[in-house]
Amino acid sequence: MMFSAIAIFIACAILNAFLSGYETGFVSANLIRIRNMAEKERKISAMRLLAHYENPARIITTLLIGANLSLVIGTTALTRELGPGMATIIATPVFVIFAEIMPKSIFRHFPTRLIVFFFPVVRFFEGMLAIITIPVAWAAQRFLMLGDEEKGMRMFLTSLEDMRVLVDESHEQGTLDPDEHEMIHSVIDLQTQCANEVMVPRIQIQALPETATTQELKTMLIESGRTRLPVYSESIDHIVGVVNAFDVIKDASPGESDIRRFIKPILHVPDSMKLDDVLKALRDAHQSMAIVTDEYGGTDGLITVEDILEEIFGEIHDEYDIMTTQIKKVGPRAFVVDANTALEDLAAAIGVDIKDEEVETAGGWLNHIAGHIPAKGEVILHEPFRITVLEGQPSHVSSIRLEIILDERDETDVKEQGT
Repeated sequence: MMFSAIAIFIACAILNAFLSGYETGFVSANLIRIRNMAEKERKISAMRLLAHYENPARIITTLLIGANLSLVIGTTALTRELGPGMATIIATPVFVIFAEIMPKSIFRHFPTRLIVFFFPVVRFFEGMLAIITIPVAWAAQRFLMLGDEEKGMRMFLTSLEDMRVLVDESHEQGTLDPDEHEMIHSVIDLQTQCANEVMVPRIQIQALPETATTQELKTMLIESGRTRLPVYSESIDHIVGVVNAFDVIKDASPGESDIRRFIKPILHVPDSMKLDDVLKALRDAHQSMAIVTDEYGGTDGLITVEDILEEIFGEIHDEYDIMTTQIKKVGPRAFVVDANTALEDLAAAIGVDIKDEEVETAGGWLNHIAGHIPAKGEVILHEPFRITVLEGQPSHVSSIRLEIILDERDETDVKEQGT
């Protein structure tokens, strides 16, 4: 009898461990990966498991009832042979450590693969306990829905990080090539990047006052190479609309000098707005350009559909774009750099790590390390760089010469590598 009681207790502990762990795995699993296993890998278990996520109440009820029944049966069998005191001393650590903590930890680390692999076992228990679980699950679902048929039990929303993991795994398995991998990551990033991260900054906005003449408008359109120009009233902080070059070309009153007839409404978005929301707002407004405003209502910058698409596909140029090189190598360890160059692009181009969480551009980085706006010709030493300002205005730096300075030991290593 003692052997039978111990055998029943061990079997119930194993069953409790499995069902408790599976419950954790079911809640923690990546639904997108399960769908991928069902549709791409054609796994039967994944297909059937996927259907349970539409109505998870029954499988959750099965797991909970099964785990509790195994706990009750196991402790009862042990109590009959050893008494309540000794049974409690033995059963408590076994069920807490080996039947709860350990299996839940394992299923939490490998949820998707484990729940798909063991689904046939759970389905077997689901059939065995159906007479209990079906009415309980129905009652629980009715209670949670509170009469709202469309609400149901909506759960298991996949996070952005889960999506990134899935994309990385697909890339590692060869399903996605490097370009597709990078592009999908860029699309995901649209949900976290803000408008002020990709906008044309205020200082670079080409705009004209609403009091400008038609001839001044035409001249600016030609010189800028733009098809759209923002129009402001009094100052750049009060942009009232946008002028389209095509409207100027089709002008039926060429003798009229007032440009107000060309002005169309322009969308304004906050600088904290996420890029995917900006893109949706532009689409809904049937516009391709928006003014980015700061928290005080002033103009922070300008953003276009092209700016957002370039975050996904990279730089987009047409035959009218003026091709400029932001980073030009002029020596073995010397570069001429446009001050608007992104700091991460500069670091990648020169092969030296540059980190500064306060700024985003080379010009901003120079201002930060100098503690002021350097004047033309000024030289800043910042290990391992010697930075010379080539062009600039009192309000900003336009271009710099960046030279990497090696100490004597580094120079010796370079010479040895060259011989």
